[in-house]
Amino acid sequence: MGGGVWGVVFMKNKKLCAVILFFLAIILSANNVSSASSNLSNYLLWQRDNPAGCAIAMNDQYIAIGQDGWITGGISRIYLVDITGNMLWSYQFQDISYLIDIAISSENNIIVAISQQELVALTPQGKTLYKQSIWGGDYVSVDTTSYGEYTVVGTGIMADTNEGPKQWGEIYLVSSSGSITWKKTIDGKSITAVAISDDGSYIVAGTGCLSGTGEISSSQCGEIYILDKSGNIINQYITSANVDSIDISPDGKYISVGLTNGDLLILDRSTLLLVGEYHYSSSIHSVSISGPPYKIAATFFTSVVILDIRGNELLKGDVGRGPVYVAITKNGNNLAVINEEELQMYTIIPPHITVRSYPSGAEVYLNGRLIGQTPIENYQVDPGTYEVKIIKEGYQDYTTTVTLDAGESKTISATLTPTFGYLTIYSSPSGAEVYLNGTYIGTTPVENHKLDVGTYEIEIKKESYSQYTQKVTINPGETTTLNVNLNELPASLRIESTPSGAEVYINGDYYGTTPIETTLSAGTYTIRITKQDYEDYTTKITLEAGGEKKLTATLTPKFGYLTVTSSPSGAEVYVDSNYIGTTPLEDYKLSTGEHSVVVKKNDYQDYETTVTIEPGKTEKLEVTLSKEPGTLKITSEPSGAKVYIGGDYKGTTPLTLNLAPGTYDVKLTMKDYEDYTTTVTLSPGETKSLSATLKPAYGYLSVESDPSGAEVYVDGNYIGTTPITDYKLSPGEHSIRIKKDGYEEYTKTVSVEAGKSVSVSAGLVAIQTIQETTTTHSETVYSQTKQSSPTEAGRTDGGLNPTYLIAALIGLIAVGGIAAKAKGGKPKPSPLAERAVTPAPAKKPAPKPASNPVPYFPPELLDKYEPLEFLGEGGFAKVFKVKRKSDGKVIALKVSRLDEKAKRFFLKEVKAWRLLDHKNIVKLYNAFDEPLPHLEIEFVDGIEINGEVIRDLGKYPKPVDEEKALSFIRGIAEGLKHAHGKQVYHRDLKPQNVLITSDLTPKITDWGLAKVGAVSTTATTTKGLTLLYAAPEQLDDETYGHTDQRTDIYQLGLIFYELLTGKLPYQGTSPAVVMAKVINPAVKPKPPSHFNRALAKYDGIFEKLLAKRKGDRYGSVEEFLRDLELMKKLDEERKALEKEIERTKTTMSMTTDSRELKKLMRQLVEQLSRNALLHAQLNDKAGLINALEDLRAFTKEHKDEIENAISQFELMMRESVPISKSTLDELRVLLHKVQREVEG
Repeated sequence: MGGGVWGVVFMKNKKLCAVILFFLAIILSANNVSSASSNLSNYLLWQRDNPAGCAIAMNDQYIAIGQDGWITGGISRIYLVDITGNMLWSYQFQDISYLIDIAISSENNIIVAISQQELVALTPQGKTLYKQSIWGGDYVSVDTTSYGEYTVVGTGIMADTNEGPKQWGEIYLVSSSGSITWKKTIDGKSITAVAISDDGSYIVAGTGCLSGTGEISSSQCGEIYILDKSGNIINQYITSANVDSIDISPDGKYISVGLTNGDLLILDRSTLLLVGEYHYSSSIHSVSISGPPYKIAATFFTSVVILDIRGNELLKGDVGRGPVYVAITKNGNNLAVINEEELQMYTIIPPHITVRSYPSGAEVYLNGRLIGQTPIENYQVDPGTYEVKIIKEGYQDYTTTVTLDAGESKTISATLTPTFGYLTIYSSPSGAEVYLNGTYIGTTPVENHKLDVGTYEIEIKKESYSQYTQKVTINPGETTTLNVNLNELPASLRIESTPSGAEVYINGDYYGTTPIETTLSAGTYTIRITKQDYEDYTTKITLEAGGEKKLTATLTPKFGYLTVTSSPSGAEVYVDSNYIGTTPLEDYKLSTGEHSVVVKKNDYQDYETTVTIEPGKTEKLEVTLSKEPGTLKITSEPSGAKVYIGGDYKGTTPLTLNLAPGTYDVKLTMKDYEDYTTTVTLSPGETKSLSATLKPAYGYLSVESDPSGAEVYVDGNYIGTTPITDYKLSPGEHSIRIKKDGYEEYTKTVSVEAGKSVSVSAGLVAIQTIQETTTTHSETVYSQTKQSSPTEAGRTDGGLNPTYLIAALIGLIAVGGIAAKAKGGKPKPSPLAERAVTPAPAKKPAPKPASNPVPYFPPELLDKYEPLEFLGEGGFAKVFKVKRKSDGKVIALKVSRLDEKAKRFFLKEVKAWRLLDHKNIVKLYNAFDEPLPHLEIEFVDGIEINGEVIRDLGKYPKPVDEEKALSFIRGIAEGLKHAHGKQVYHRDLKPQNVLITSDLTPKITDWGLAKVGAVSTTATTTKGLTLLYAAPEQLDDETYGHTDQRTDIYQLGLIFYELLTGKLPYQGTSPAVVMAKVINPAVKPKPPSHFNRALAKYDGIFEKLLAKRKGDRYGSVEEFLRDLELMKKLDEERKALEKEIERTKTTMSMTTDSRELKKLMRQLVEQLSRNALLHAQLNDKAGLINALEDLRAFTKEHKDEIENAISQFELMMRESVPISKSTLDELRVLLHKVQREVEG
């Protein structure tokens, strides 16, 4: 609680005390320190006389005062005063002694006091709890815990001993019963001040040196000890001077220390580091510290200072005669001060003022000093009376007076009175200009326009409206609002017509006959002008206020005229199926709109067209009649030959053409056959048949050997292994070479004639000795015209038995009959059977107008398009390159003359095409079904090859190199992926439906047209699809199910196969043969490796692409693309690995170190094993065999297994069997064994 140094001074020498007080007063007057803190005297709550006081302690309820016996003739007393200053009781020590220090517990109000001889403890009622004799010597101090459980006492003793003057200090810990728990002695220095934390966990003791008279000397021996409650020193701090006073904050966090040199220290308890250090003019003989926010009270002689924990002086003042002692409450709100004459109580809460205004942002002056702008919250001031002035521009000043006492808070709220008002103006309509005393201020709405008080003239102007004027008065702080309805100026309207005399209706109301003039309000009106025999004229007109408008209408007659002439004349004319006369027919009156016109004459073809009659105009129709056409039916053996009439391609056999009478050059062409040419003359209405037997442009080679399985080379090119039957060859001489391991090579030259067969039968001679002998064996070679012998009749391409083929065809034909029977009707022949007997007739082409230079372009579409080029003809449509007249865009136009059933189906099926937008899909711009079905699609330019423009993959030369094939197929697959993502399936994917650009980008076309063709009687493909590219489920849905996205994947596989090999997987002499192979589960296509061993890596992919059952195919295009990407990565890895192998082999050949050689050998075996696996994964059996041959040299234990594997893969290569997953797993095991052997 602080030290009792002044008690010692009084006790020892009264005169000396007086002298010290005198000189201290001089020192203080000479060293008066100025401060920005408030004057403490303004915060005095009360004071009462106190004859003498040398110690003080306070809690929230009581003040304990120690009165020194020196003043009262040796009798010391204790006084207890309540917090309001009422004296409660006093206690008098029995013996003559001098009271040095006093303390009071914060929670249960136990008072402890120490004199020079005795420690006493009292209750709040003044009863003695205990007394304990303690010799205080020359200097004593005391403090207690919050409940008085422990009391600490410090003493300082100076005594003469045999060894001379000796000084020591003692620290006592006394329990609540008064017994001494322990005593700690400090030699060489006195305990000048002590304190104990409220919870009793630690004790702080301060030291100083005493002079021979018992006073604190100038010698420096100041130190602070931190002791635990067992009396152990746990920390210490050396001070710059002797310690005069000590206190601990209630929470035990901070220690305040007063030194004799005027230094005030604040220490952190946990670290004993300085929080703050403050300097005053004389010894700090009393300190007291509160809890948070931590206020520190300190005295130096007659002055008291209050600081916050950061060292800011809050209050300061001189409190009378010294010395002065202080105590501060736990919450820091009150301060008790005692001096020689009186006890004083202060509040140390400064007053606060809050100032608010409406509106805010006003300046606030306190006694003429600006303190800020409103709102100002809790502004701290000294107690007193203040003039408060609130000032804001545009408002009257507000002034008031407020008196504030210590600890008081007051709030001033001022509603400022404005020196202005507001003006708000609304107008209907808005946007009117507003003028204030002739000055423009804006357009309506004008809201809260600030104005000085007064009267103003308002003008509101808007074009086409009358001006509005009014005077308004603006009152202080008020808003004046005007709502103005502007009056619109009328508009003038004049209406005229040709012819005049027409009735005029405005918004349905009759206004008179033309010409007419009237006035109307501004707005939009519907004008109708009507006159007998003329079309009503209707329009909308918008009138602006104050404006003038004139409306002139030329009325349109309700009829027009038709003039028809013909060559020859005398033809009958029918309009909308009604006969109206013979040509020439002039100015025949017709109602406006579209009419069908038919011109007929015996021995001439009917001329049909549609005309549009416009009001008051004459539509002239000049017709050149054509003679009745003849019919030409063309067949060929074999069928499928291309037919050219006069050099123009017309289709493939069997083909029926309607031609104008005349003489025509006819040419039939077919791959591997000689061209057939003839001339045909047709008379009007005549039907002629032309049947051509085409002569083959190749011969056949059959090769067998004994033993079989020998490799056969023709002109140095490998064509397969024996036996080989009917291998096509061009006419002429060819070199035949037959090879088989362990046998002598057989060679022969044969001569092949067109349409004839050559057979070679070779008996191979085994090599008997080490010396090689090459013998060329001769054999009789015969040629004959190729006929179907009984032996040959038993086979077809791919080993298909004709018996199965016939059964398959019968089954296909029966499908239609069974379906009909199920419905209860008579079985109908299947579409396939019908087309095999009677080709579908082609529809008559429309007459070619003289002004149309592009053949076949329908005249009905000349109004919309400018034809540029005839591009070709598909199953049921012709395709033209045209320029669209509406915007000049060049597009492709696909035109078809569908029957009514297909026409109704047309728009429904192509609408899915509109959903597709992808770089690999031809864009569909528009689809129309009138006047005839036609599609506007993206024009694809194609690429020129050998002087010919190739526009689709069907005409692109095949096979193509592998990279180009992959580029094509990836593009097509990406287009399919986009379409399948929108649930759109093609179902007729073929090379002809894949267009190509000049940079070889593939684009899929004809989405949905397969279904349209399926219902059309004019389409030239069975079921609307191309049979050669049909999937099994499209030919036999009972066995293979319905079509879905996997149908497109199958057809994608067919295109890919053809790109790589130049052939289709299934071939035959007719579509029926191909169909039978496609649906036969026992017939499988030859893998690509059969034609080119470099394509072996694709064999596995084609197994899935061309699987007959959908469940065995790729489930999605994404899955197929992933396999392609995986194969690409494997191939790249293989190429990189082969370079590594070569480097390893080169290093081995140059290494002589046996250890390094062994390491390189293990590395090479590991590389060869990986290489073998990569070749196996790529189905490259030749590369795999080479890798295994290399590995064979590095194994002894597994040499036989390696050789057996080589034999197995050689057989698989000859038989074109792809490497299965189980075979791959077996290979991994074998390779692992070899690696383990080499590593061991």
